[in-house]
Amino acid sequence: CAFATLAPAVVACSPGSTPGRPGTAQVAGAGDPYYPDLGNTGYRAEHYTLDLSVDPVRGTLAGTARIQARSTRPLTSFSLDLAGLTVRQVTVDGAAAAASRAGDKLVITPAHLIPVGRAFQVAVVYRGNPQPIGDPSGDSTGAAKVGWHHDGDEVYVASETAGARTWYPVNDTPGDKAAYTFHITVPAGYTAVANGLPTARSSTGTTTTFGWQSSAPMASYLATLEVGRFAQLAATGPHGLPILSYAPAGLAAQTRRTFADLSEMISYFEAILGAYPFQAAGVTVVSPAFRWSL
Repeated sequence: CAFATLAPAVVACSPGSTPGRPGTAQVAGAGDPYYPDLGNTGYRAEHYTLDLSVDPVRGTLAGTARIQARSTRPLTSFSLDLAGLTVRQVTVDGAAAAASRAGDKLVITPAHLIPVGRAFQVAVVYRGNPQPIGDPSGDSTGAAKVGWHHDGDEVYVASETAGARTWYPVNDTPGDKAAYTFHITVPAGYTAVANGLPTARSSTGTTTTFGWQSSAPMASYLATLEVGRFAQLAATGPHGLPILSYAPAGLAAQTRRTFADLSEMISYFEAILGAYPFQAAGVTVVSPAFRWSL
């Protein structure tokens, strides 16, 4: 990584490169028995705030990720998962932090040691043209690549098992669940859909920013984002649960028919598994012939 000082709190780091810094050649994962390289150690993520600007025609992304976390041991450095993309700035609790790349790991060295049990915030400013990555768990379904997908003027995300790293810096292991806040800016005429419930929406005339909030902790591979020219299909599930579905106008009627029994399905599974754990349910249907669902 060629470090360039862009501003007092800015470190530029090209994707995937590894500088000659001690201790960054290899970064251990969180020790998942099936995917040992997934995730990172030394902290637990509690909340992600993703402020993103998406160009659905080019499939590009620029954003700031703010991660609220808590250390599980003293940290002189720690890592996040991030595949590709260019990191422009990293701060820890508002102070500039050094950053380097070791494969799909973004290694961060804060200005001061973080004691065990301390809450801290990491902010990463980044941009680029996200690409899906290979994952052996998808081979049997025909979906050999996971994460960020771009087709025509639609962007959609399907990350299971470890594709979240393709579009935001993350502790990318199912063992570390967190809440999410999204602010997604897209060109006027497009709709941005994410997890949870929609919040405030604002417009400049040429762009629209969509807010979404998911307060129930979830695995990183469930975090999703779809951008397209969607129509909203609203319904109500058991106990007043909002069911918010989205589809291109040409697929709206078919989507409504296909998922007409979704409320009854949720009730059935609640009888077996217990209360539905999230704030809303629903689906987003995209135009490309994507061969699996998440």
